[in-house]
Amino acid sequence: MAAVMTMERPFDTPFMRESRLAFEYSLSNFIWKQAVFFAERLVAECSCHETSYLLALAYFHNQEISRASWHLQGNKLQEARYLLAKCCFSLQKWSEAEDALVVAGSAGGSAEVVNGAAGLHLLGQVKEKQAKHEQAIECYAKCLELCPFMWDAYERWSWLVLGSPSPSRTSTASMAGKTFSDEIFSQSFADLQNVSRTCQLQQEAASTPAGQLQLGGATL
Repeated sequence: MAAVMTMERPFDTPFMRESRLAFEYSLSNFIWKQAVFFAERLVAECSCHETSYLLALAYFHNQEISRASWHLQGNKLQEARYLLAKCCFSLQKWSEAEDALVVAGSAGGSAEVVNGAAGLHLLGQVKEKQAKHEQAIECYAKCLELCPFMWDAYERWSWLVLGSPSPSRTSTASMAGKTFSDEIFSQSFADLQNVSRTCQLQQEAASTPAGQLQLGGATL
């Protein structure tokens, strides 16, 4: 049974804004149980895909994986689908993890995997658990094409390819040449810088200059 969703509403009230800041503060300082508390307040005030995702994220960090999974059921956000797949993987529900990661293409188009390189890496892990090694190799290869810094994916790809009955040295060399070019590395560096800057801005928004947060007159 999936969690009930109401109409989406922005964080347009002082309570919602302050609770969101308190949630981000708790998350950035690894206070998982407190993050759960403030996420629960957000859901109680406005139950929507975004707040349900935040609550599931807090539960996930607090090692309450089954609860996190329940709150993510039916959530259409890309990050929510990825987190659901992580939950299912931890719970050893391989088929459900795959269903969360793979989005069917529109009008007969090819299926897509949520969350880019990280999603492909996770899907590769799922395929390995399902003993579908050829598909796992393909997932890891696509992951590395998007982000050559995914060392875990390269390590698993190498083990699977070199451990196969008749590994293709030609395909291995071709893979390395396509994946680790200067152009791809430069683009990946730029993408990582953008992600890092976004995370930095989010952290700055979640903290005051004095490192304190006011919520209802209280200081965290």
